[in-house]
Formats: sequence, C-alpha cells, structure tokens
Amino acid sequence: MSKQWRRLTFKSLQLLHIGMGGYGVFSPTRLFIPGYTMWGALIAALGRFLGKTESELNLDPFVEISNFYPVLNEKICFPEYKDGALFFGDMSEKEFRRDYTDTMLLTSIDPASQAARETSLHEIEVLLPARKGNAQNILKWSGIIFVDLEEVIPVDNLRLSTYLKNGLMLQVGGERTYGLGLLYLEEIKDLESEIFVDWNVAHITKNEIDLKGKSAHSVDISQIDIIKGKIETINQIMKKGNLHSAQFFISHVYAPGCVGENIVGMLYKGIIR
Repeated sequence: MSKQWRRLTFKSLQLLHIGMGGYGVFSPTRLFIPGYTMWGALIAALGRFLGKTESELNLDPFVEISNFYPVLNEKICFPEYKDGALFFGDMSEKEFRRDYTDTMLLTSIDPASQAARETSLHEIEVLLPARKGNAQNILKWSGIIFVDLEEVIPVDNLRLSTYLKNGLMLQVGGERTYGLGLLYLEEIKDLESEIFVDWNVAHITKNEIDLKGKSAHSVDISQIDIIKGKIETINQIMKKGNLHSAQFFISHVYAPGCVGENIVGMLYKGIIR
C-alpha cells in the first residue's frame, strides 16, 4: 500500500486550549487545531507508544498533515470570510465562541514549594467538548493526513497502522497539566473523492494541493496569487537531520479561509508551501 490522503476524526474528551500567543492575563483559544500542533501531538504520542525519546525515534511520518476543524452534525466547519467576518461553516466566529467556548482561571505552581506563584493568576479560553447546555451536540475535530499505514516503523519493526488506528488517544494544545487536551481518534478512513475540493486536494495518492478559491489551509506568504486573506505570524519548530536537533523559527502565512487563484503546492503541517 502506498501513501494516500486519509481523513481523521477525533472526539474531545476534555476541555481544549489552542493558544494564540501572549495576551497578558487572558489567553484566547484558536477555533481550529493547526497542523503543526496536531503533528507535534502525533509524534509525541508515537514516542510514548514505542517507549522511545524523540532522538531514538528518528522518523517523522506525520508532517504532511492539515489543520483540524470543528465537526458539527457530521459536517466539517471550514473557515471562510463573509462580509469581513470569519465564519466556521454556518456559524460566525462570535457565535461559535458563544456556544462552544468558556473561560477558566488558572495559577502557576512553584515546583519547590508546590504552592501557587504570586501574581500568577491568569484566565484562559477553552473549547468545550459539546455545546453549552446541550451535551448531545458533541464537538469533533477532522483533518487529513498523507500517510502509508503499512509503513514499517524501524524502531520495533511495526507497521504504522498498529499505532494510527481507531482508539488512539492524544494530548493536544496547552495547559495539559491541568487536565486539558485529551482527544480520542474515532475514525480513520480514505479521503472521499467528493470532498477533495473542500480540502483543495488534487489527487488521493499525491501531496499536491490545487487551490482555486477558498483555502482550507494556511498559505505561505511567498505565494503571490492570494486574492484576499489575513496575514498572521506563527512560531514553529524546525527539526533538521534527526528529530533531536530542533530550531525555532517564525513563519508568516495567510490564515485559513483566504482566497487564492491557481496556486499549486504541497501541504506540510497545515501550510501550503
């Protein structure tokens, strides 16, 4: 079996906080999970699964991955700008935050005394596992990954499918020491041809993105054929050689929901490059 696009759908088991950077004593959450965040969670969980450190692992099968977006009533809520406002599916950003986020107060702990640090009280915004007041309206997360499930993991000579399968548990996002961020892989399946266009995918067995219109991904700022979109700055980790050697770098991208014309690229950690 060769590499191909597959769709992963996760169910939230805990509150989720996807940080957007420093904002003083209040930290809002993103309303989607960036590809680089999900990539990091998958690599970390693979290391735990094999009982290996990153330097011992020395492989990276998850880099060709998209952002993950909310799924409501079995429909993926892709980002889109309408009349200058950001929407996720049929819900505006304001409506989504009203119905699916809340806030909580946290304080940092001094490791030496195990007491709360002075002046460390801060408030974070969190994504809820279900709609406020309606526990039946579950919030799920869906994205795509270009991977060969039959690839052999050289560490223990296991197939990747022994790890990446239904029931996989991931810790995603920030504030995990406070019991946030647990996701459960509910479904993994081949990407269906009828939704190729939603993900800007050109072919199921090629990492080739053909963007003609609304983008489901961030787009590297070097792409000049963006008609409209919001530019944002993100901090990422670049690992060269083996996974033990890491460097932080800043990247400028057009945020998901931007509109492009005749852009052909490849998808890495949620960004078209």
